[in-house]
Amino acid sequence: MFPAEWAAVSASSDVWVSTAKAWLDDCKAHHHACSNVDAGIHPSRLVYVGSSQEDIRLVTVSSRTSKYPYATLSYVWGENRNYVLTHGTLEDKIKALDIKQIPQSIRDAIHVTRSLGLSYLWVDALCIIQDSAEDKRAELRKMRDIYKRSTITIMASSTSSSTDSFLLPPEAPVFAVEPFDVSFNLDEGKLSSPITLAYRSFDQTSNDPINKRAWPLQERVLSTRVLSFSSRGLTWSCNSSDINPSVFRKAPPPFAEFRAIKALPGLGFLAPSSMTDPWLQARAEYAKRSVTYLSDRLPAISALATEVATKTGWTYLAGLWKENLFSELHWQVAKGTSLGVNPSQMVKEDRYAAPSWSWASVGTAADVRDTEYNRDIRTSYGGFRIVSDEVELEDSVFPFGRLLFASLRVEGKTLDLFWQPCDDIQADVTLIAKASAEEEGVLVGEGLKDRQDWGTKADTVTCLAVSILDTGKESTSAVEGLMLVPAEDKAMRRVGFFRSHYSFLFDNAVSKVVDLV
Repeated sequence: MFPAEWAAVSASSDVWVSTAKAWLDDCKAHHHACSNVDAGIHPSRLVYVGSSQEDIRLVTVSSRTSKYPYATLSYVWGENRNYVLTHGTLEDKIKALDIKQIPQSIRDAIHVTRSLGLSYLWVDALCIIQDSAEDKRAELRKMRDIYKRSTITIMASSTSSSTDSFLLPPEAPVFAVEPFDVSFNLDEGKLSSPITLAYRSFDQTSNDPINKRAWPLQERVLSTRVLSFSSRGLTWSCNSSDINPSVFRKAPPPFAEFRAIKALPGLGFLAPSSMTDPWLQARAEYAKRSVTYLSDRLPAISALATEVATKTGWTYLAGLWKENLFSELHWQVAKGTSLGVNPSQMVKEDRYAAPSWSWASVGTAADVRDTEYNRDIRTSYGGFRIVSDEVELEDSVFPFGRLLFASLRVEGKTLDLFWQPCDDIQADVTLIAKASAEEEGVLVGEGLKDRQDWGTKADTVTCLAVSILDTGKESTSAVEGLMLVPAEDKAMRRVGFFRSHYSFLFDNAVSKVVDLV
């Protein structure tokens, strides 16, 4: 039936203001876990929202003024990138911001900030100098703290462009069981008036446009408090509670599985086991999301990676962790999902994104899965070892940002196998051992492709054996590894992940040193 509390809070009227302020006031008064928002690194600039449109301007933040409480905006830029901060407009924007030119989502965020009793708002388009690579690098280093230390993050969840308003009425509810009427027998054979029954879906906010974009994931996870203007109505999330009036109050909160990254204590380094799973869950969710610029693949998760490194002391290598590198090399792309650059995605620049051995190299909106469920029975096979790594960073003091180049030198047994496409529900290609293309050969394994730019014709592929799954039965022990093809300067690049259930396949293979790029 329909309890009274299942009433979505609409953002199209002023009713949301009192609700949001009550949530914020209660959090400030009672949530100890949300009380550390006024310390640490702050943004270099903030938008002063004032009390009217004439007051709105950009302000610079110094060490003396860094205690200003501020809100942050998480939103989808879309195609409108006309009114942004540049070197040439910095002086004018410090004098005043032109409210008529500000995109509608940012205008709405200014109104929300003011309604919540705050005077300052951080929004990337107006607080980072967009034509300055140096300023972008400097602010990217602060991104973790910018969101963690803000009083509240305003999430424009329901819009797919900054030109759209997010102060909208909620969409119609979604039902797992559609409403239907029933009546009950009364005395003397009479029936009661009909009562409507239904079963509401727990949460549909994952359908919001913002949850299909890469950058907002870390903004949501790292923010101390999130006020989300969803297509399902107003919702609240903080370090201590989750509130969604439009659903059953015991419904599981969205993204709870990898919010553990922030929730885990930061006093002393954590054991690998406590952070590995939350990171891989967050990475898997992130990989499904799209970016406008392919080279943003690693920067857009850099704040989350910074959080993990701060709590573990791990060393970051192009989206993977050096201390867990052997295991993390076993990522794979699920069959039937987007590979490489999504054709429907407008990638606007052709810059280096990541090495082929990193999950971040497969482009956007791909279902990148780890194989960590096998970690307890996986061991190195055939003497496989990681010899060395080389990473060249765009920002030498920030290992989580954009890369210029990265390589990995490994040693292991390799075997050249023929391959052909297959219709298996869990594989893209089958691997065949034979002496020549004319022979029929023997099927010895299967593989999953990483990218679209490989596999247009039947040929051989180099299989590098990395590990073996010890199931206790020799007949079911599988050898796993990477499918490689030649790259420049005698190096190799990864194009897929393979598995063979013939553990003796590599017995006579020669061990080689391979440079992966």
